[in-house]
Amino acid sequence: MTDPQLHDRLHRAADPIDPEPEAHLDALHAGARTRARRRRATGLVAGVVVALLVAAAAWQMRPTGTRVAGGTTAPTGTLAYVRSVNGGDSLTARAFTFGGSDVELPLQLNDVPLVYSPDGTQLAYAQRAGDPTAITIANADGSDSHEVGQGLSAEQIAWGPDGTTMAFIGPERTGSGSAVSILDVATGDVTPLPKLSGYFWNSIAWSPDGATIALAGDPTIPEGNAVPAGSGGLFVAPSDGSSAPTPLVTNANIEYLDWSPDGTKLVYGVRDNADSGDYRWDIWVIGADGTGATQLTDEPGWDKIAVWSPDGQWIAFSSDRGASAAQQRDNADNTSGGFNGVGLFLMRADGTDVTPLFTAGDDVLIAPMDWTS
Repeated sequence: MTDPQLHDRLHRAADPIDPEPEAHLDALHAGARTRARRRRATGLVAGVVVALLVAAAAWQMRPTGTRVAGGTTAPTGTLAYVRSVNGGDSLTARAFTFGGSDVELPLQLNDVPLVYSPDGTQLAYAQRAGDPTAITIANADGSDSHEVGQGLSAEQIAWGPDGTTMAFIGPERTGSGSAVSILDVATGDVTPLPKLSGYFWNSIAWSPDGATIALAGDPTIPEGNAVPAGSGGLFVAPSDGSSAPTPLVTNANIEYLDWSPDGTKLVYGVRDNADSGDYRWDIWVIGADGTGATQLTDEPGWDKIAVWSPDGQWIAFSSDRGASAAQQRDNADNTSGGFNGVGLFLMRADGTDVTPLFTAGDDVLIAPMDWTS
């Protein structure tokens, strides 16, 4: 592990030496003092140089091979991610603890929703239990899984910040569009939010303060119809469902939302409007008020699913930037029906210092789902 005091050791400097002039001493004594001060300063500089060399030797290689220099905040906590093989034929959940273990979780996933409870002690996911799928809760290590509610089908899940409720997207009972509902975790009771339903939603996220639900998709295209390039956007609505969603971003294909821990920003994936093949995606962030939209990645490939670190300093995301040229061509052409060589990467919250965490082989896609402290 990186020494938590590395920053101080690297940046600690000697206090400037006060010359303390004494006018009543003669020139001989003044010269002696000057020579003494120089010896002291030389010793201090040598000490600082030695400290820098020791600190440099203490740099630690992260599990990715990423060198984290002194004075930076290294990633911490536990990252839940999924490993998809052959376009989702095999889907496994894993938990990677920075500086610790990487373990497979005994969960039967139906799709990609996999989110931690606010205190990090539980995971919610859609269990592979036939049709419809079941909203399921398990301990963070995958033990003691149990269905919540009965007969609920969830395409996406967002745990409420107080830990007692979840917002989820499911098929609307009328058969047109998506339904957004609130689930009481303890009782299994479901409260529909009709003013947020009937649209084509693909992603949902609940703000840390509990006041706002963010949704991505298209409010004009019914469920099951093809979504053309440049259609849809990012929307927000009161979490009580009291009013219809209002747009933050329009005329864009957006998927996979995550709030920053302080609730001031959202990170999301945007498909290039010129790409009709569902391949050219990049990661963006935007302020919760709709200002400051910023593109973080700009690769000619698939940068899509992103989540914030608990301290807001890092973003984990999926990308095929580490794939071979053949794998990237296959991804662009979508000839295999899935994605190849899509690994898991880290970057700082401003898009800098992009480094690989896990690489992937043929027919493998690795995607971050949630990150807890």
